[in-house]
Amino acid sequence: MVFLNNLSRHSEWRKLAKKLRRKRIRQAKALERDQRLLVERQRIEKLPQYKSWLQEQERLEQEKEKEAEVQRAQREKQWQLVEIEAQKQWQELQKKIALAREEKMKQNMKIKLEWEKEQQRLKKIKEAKEKELEEKRIHQENREKVLLDFLEQGGNTPEHLNTKMESNPGKPECPFFQKVSACRFFDACSRNHIRPGVSKALLITNFFTDISLRIKENEHGSDSGLEFEKEDTYTNYKEFFFDVVMEMEKCGKIKNFFTCCNHEAHLRGNVYIQFKTTRDALLSYHKFNGRWYAGRQLNVEFCTIENWNSAICGLFFRNKCPKGNSCNFLHIFDNPNGLYMHVEPKSSQRRGRNGEKSTSRRKHDVEDSWDQEPSEKRNWRWSESPERIPKHLESNEDCPHTKRRKSEYKSNSELSSRRSNRHRSRSGSRKNRSTRKRRSKSRSSSSTGHRKSRSLKQKRGQLQEIKLQPSDNVGRPRNPKCNHWDCFNIYRCGHTGHDRIAVYVYPLEKYLDENGKTAFEGVSKEYYDLLKGIVDSKYYTANPNEACVFIPFLDTLNEERIDVNLSSRILNQLPQWSNGENHIIFNMISGQAPDFSTVPDLQIESAMIAGASFDTYTFRQKFDISIPVFSPVAKFAEVKSIHHSRTWKIISSQLNIDPYYLEELQHLNKLHQDQILILNHCHHKKYTKRCEVNNLENVYHYPQVLKESTFCLIFRGHRMGQFILLEAMAANCIPVIVMDGHVMPFHDVIDWRRVAIFIMESHLNTLLDVINDISEKKIVQMRKSVMFIYNTYFSSMEKIAISTLDIIQDRVYPHQARIYDELNLLPSEVNLNPLYFPTTAPRSIGFTAVILTYDRVQSLYTLIERLAKVPSLMKIVVVWNNQNKNPPSISQFPKISKVINVIKTKANKLSNRFYPYKEIETEAVLHIDDDIVMLTADEVEFAFEVWREFPDRIVGFPSRTHLWDNVTNSWKYESEWLNEISMVLTGAAFLHKYWSYLYTNNLPSNIKDWVDDNMNCEDIAMNFLVANVTNKPPMKVTPRKKFKCPECTNNEMLSADIGHMVARSQCVDRFAKIFGRMPLKSVEFRADPVLFKDAFPEKLKRFNNIGSL
Repeated sequence: MVFLNNLSRHSEWRKLAKKLRRKRIRQAKALERDQRLLVERQRIEKLPQYKSWLQEQERLEQEKEKEAEVQRAQREKQWQLVEIEAQKQWQELQKKIALAREEKMKQNMKIKLEWEKEQQRLKKIKEAKEKELEEKRIHQENREKVLLDFLEQGGNTPEHLNTKMESNPGKPECPFFQKVSACRFFDACSRNHIRPGVSKALLITNFFTDISLRIKENEHGSDSGLEFEKEDTYTNYKEFFFDVVMEMEKCGKIKNFFTCCNHEAHLRGNVYIQFKTTRDALLSYHKFNGRWYAGRQLNVEFCTIENWNSAICGLFFRNKCPKGNSCNFLHIFDNPNGLYMHVEPKSSQRRGRNGEKSTSRRKHDVEDSWDQEPSEKRNWRWSESPERIPKHLESNEDCPHTKRRKSEYKSNSELSSRRSNRHRSRSGSRKNRSTRKRRSKSRSSSSTGHRKSRSLKQKRGQLQEIKLQPSDNVGRPRNPKCNHWDCFNIYRCGHTGHDRIAVYVYPLEKYLDENGKTAFEGVSKEYYDLLKGIVDSKYYTANPNEACVFIPFLDTLNEERIDVNLSSRILNQLPQWSNGENHIIFNMISGQAPDFSTVPDLQIESAMIAGASFDTYTFRQKFDISIPVFSPVAKFAEVKSIHHSRTWKIISSQLNIDPYYLEELQHLNKLHQDQILILNHCHHKKYTKRCEVNNLENVYHYPQVLKESTFCLIFRGHRMGQFILLEAMAANCIPVIVMDGHVMPFHDVIDWRRVAIFIMESHLNTLLDVINDISEKKIVQMRKSVMFIYNTYFSSMEKIAISTLDIIQDRVYPHQARIYDELNLLPSEVNLNPLYFPTTAPRSIGFTAVILTYDRVQSLYTLIERLAKVPSLMKIVVVWNNQNKNPPSISQFPKISKVINVIKTKANKLSNRFYPYKEIETEAVLHIDDDIVMLTADEVEFAFEVWREFPDRIVGFPSRTHLWDNVTNSWKYESEWLNEISMVLTGAAFLHKYWSYLYTNNLPSNIKDWVDDNMNCEDIAMNFLVANVTNKPPMKVTPRKKFKCPECTNNEMLSADIGHMVARSQCVDRFAKIFGRMPLKSVEFRADPVLFKDAFPEKLKRFNNIGSL
């Protein structure tokens, strides 16, 4: 064993010796080679050729250095020239900027001085008006006091009450006002209106209201299409008469009671009441002036009419007044049973035996038993008015006069229901019979009585006739390029003092063609209901000078019923037409065979069209309004509940389907007979009957059959708009729309995806595949939406009219426009606020960082790397606001574990940071600038946790406040560190994504335009918006106050401008004026972590790195 070990060791030594020997041999050869090379190199260096080569290389090197020096000198010189030129351009630019700034300051100062001057003028006018109103108020209070004392104490009428009031002292007296106590020019009349201080007669202006008084009638024209009954008006008047009389008789004995049926504004619905004594008239004035009836406040005046025969139109009783209801003399209603009408028409005046005029009088007897009737409840139309018995009647109990007056006051306040019956039962009295005889004689020329002549269905009142001539202007054709900003005159709006459009409906006029024939045949019931809905709405005004939108009286719903040429000429004769500006033409059935155009062929140029047959080619966006075709039979299909079993899956009941589609449906019907029902005309072709296409013996009642189907097919016919849409929705049948390019009704406010199924015409063969993929839950939801939309917008012509005006209201006043999504919420969903508890869990719990950047790429990368460390970060959205330079490719961005989306905007606007991008899927959004690189991950995470506690507020880091400047009398932006904050800047702040939606859609447009034009104050605007909605202050987190980026080299920051702070103060003051108040709220606290600055180990703290000041 030892021998083997020694042997092994010996062999290893031998190998080592051989290796060392070979190494020594290699070293010797290398040394020999180096020696040989050295000798050779020394030999070469001694050669003259080598020395000359070295000199040549040195010369070439020197030449290159000289050439490089010359090039450097040239470049330096060229750069200096460019720099000098740039300096000149910069100086010129600065001069231009200075001149422009000086010019702008001068202009602003001029505007300010003019504005201050105008404000002073308006202030003086306002003070003068206030002073005048105060004097009137004091005068009225003194008058009321004297009147009350007089009523309580009795005696003679005080002189203070007998003072006459004149509108234009020294001017000639107005003859019309002298006769009827009303003038068509109102107080603008150039003549003198003398009002008595006290009289026995009272005038209550525009007391009686009825739709018939607002529509001018045509006595001789045809009105077969007009469904308005004047007998209904008289029924309404009888109810009104007994309401008023029973209240008025509580004040004293009535002698005359007249109500005007004139259509002119100064006489329309005026009520004249004459008492037997002045005291009764004073008591009635005191009791009813300012009182409310049927939602209107009464205006009671004393009038001077002494001779009713001169005030009432003499030809009215004979129904021969040439001016009709436009007469300036009184046309009066017949009181029930002739009560309180102690005046006869002039035709009944006759000569006495002496040759003198004698007037037969109608005596009105009041039976004593009436005073003993029990009292009845006050009518609901009257406001509360305490019954008063003057104090002087409470004393002197033994005085017979006092007892009698007491009895009168008590009995007059205790009218009963039998009183109205007694009014009716007196029709057989001798006085009333004689009156009716005399009146019937005066009307013997008419075959019908006075009341019948008032019925619109039988005979219309006489109107001013306007004869059309062939030379009349027909107008220009519809302008297809019109939009809301070019063809709608916004400056006609706002004259009523409210942020609401005012709509004027033209009165009905009588137009004759060149042959003397009536140019149009009245209005249809549908158009009348539409006009009635407008007149009864909050938008209506009777003054065309206040109107913003105009509705012609001409019924254009069905173009087949009108003469296009005559109708165009009539429209161009309207006083306010002006090429159709601000006019709405309602049309449901447009075009005529064979073309069937989608818009009416009227020459209306700039008028808006509320039509039912629009396609995407003829519809003028944000100008025209798409409405449905109203179906009179839809009401017979209405359902009250969606919980109704349905027999059929799909039904097709339309009568004018294209044969190609009908063939396709029949093919589907063969494959799915248990799901599709195809109906068409029966033999008798009644609209209310439908028969199966393949079996005419199966008859169904229409539209009731629609209640038996879940889905209803709707195709295009000759026209786009179809009756079947409203009939299906009334039956709570989900519409399946197979009409490419049709503009759906009220698409501005209705989200039709919640209501209907849309299938392309070329994909009709996929009908069953689409329908069968819809879940039962979605079907129930869609049926709820169908019922809600139908009842809200389509169930009547009135609702269609109001919905149309609401859309125009939203366009004219966009800052008050309704929110599209909220309009489509069901009543059960309306109270859900996106700021608070969601009904479903959010898609992700965390926040999205929205970074607004321009071209600071390096700081952007740094910020992304910092944000990637925040645990709750879900996504980063980079808003690239530089249109002259493309953003870096996504491969150049830092490699992080979060998704990065880059959005390049179309314009450099600060408002782009608040756009509700679809890439934002979280509710929490961190808006941050690309130079805010100093925030730590703990600070951002803590701010997010605070926002989760206050999701309706702005939660962030940079804080500012606002102050009132007493020197300039304006609001001021303050960036100094104070004890209060009222704003948190969105350079680093958390917001709910709902605020981005409101900023984009609901913020006043003049604020957004100012922000985008001046590249400033978008963060202030957001603070104003949130505070205005919530009335809450923002939340500042952590003590950090400095946010200047030291590493950023871009000196073109917006905040670096000298005028930046001044402009932000102007923003605060401007926004406060636009909002009409200062919504910002100040607070004196901030949010810090619970263990902030506590002597706890860092391992126990959740947020360690909160950062420095």
